[in-house]
Amino acid sequence: MNDLAVRATSALVFAAVMLTAVCWNALSFFAVFTVIHAVCLFEFALLMGKIRLLPEAASRQEALGISLAGTLVYLLFVGSVYYSEEQRGLFLLPLLPALLFLADLFRQRKPGTGPSGTALSGLLYITLPLVLLSLLQCRPGYHHAVSTTHAALLLLVLIWTNDTMAYFSGRLLGRHKLMESVSPKKTWEGFFGGLLFTGVAAILLRQAGWCPGSVPDALFIGVLVSTTGTAGDLFESQLKRRAGVKDSGRIMPGHGGLLDRFDAFLFLIPFIFVFELFRNLA
Repeated sequence: MNDLAVRATSALVFAAVMLTAVCWNALSFFAVFTVIHAVCLFEFALLMGKIRLLPEAASRQEALGISLAGTLVYLLFVGSVYYSEEQRGLFLLPLLPALLFLADLFRQRKPGTGPSGTALSGLLYITLPLVLLSLLQCRPGYHHAVSTTHAALLLLVLIWTNDTMAYFSGRLLGRHKLMESVSPKKTWEGFFGGLLFTGVAAILLRQAGWCPGSVPDALFIGVLVSTTGTAGDLFESQLKRRAGVKDSGRIMPGHGGLLDRFDAFLFLIPFIFVFELFRNLA
């Protein structure tokens, strides 16, 4: 099987699993994103271990520990989102930096340079966005521009639209590099092609009832998806470049790791959530 066929098959399987899990019920949504969280955090910790030039065995042990501990934190927060109207479990979030830095103190490390620094970065980069996604997905009406039972599906479809159309626009029209030192294949033509088609897709999905907001809301969401998604992709590309690797993992044949698939998604969610807060106050 050639590379294109492998990539296409892998993408179809991935899309089928995601669409089924997100659309089936709250439990399937919760289960699949718990797995995604654990794997993404593991891959992120491995990247950070390579950047800090740790031996492979030490790096993998640290990554596994960070992934398991971070997933317990994620389960606590998401459980609070699901089962408490006041989200009481979220009060622990401000305490996490102090607790993680105390762990370094007792290990006689400079605060923030050991596993706790990676764990804190992972909690902010991966855990927090996925907790916010749970609020958008599982509290329909909590806000009113995106927050519906289709929230995760809407954002995933828009990100896939942006990635696909940016790729083809770049292949057909790409001449000017977007940020060659970080991602040599990305072009400005590809970026604007993705932006255009994602904006159109957002408006069409709004017409289909997936966005309860107005047409300008939908258009702005499309712009957010394209701009923050591209930024998230560039951010992860920079991490991989510093770590000296091509992909964050090998879980998806032809595509790399889960972090490679969700880098744009993770960057997007906090911006969407803040947009929702402002819409809710308006």
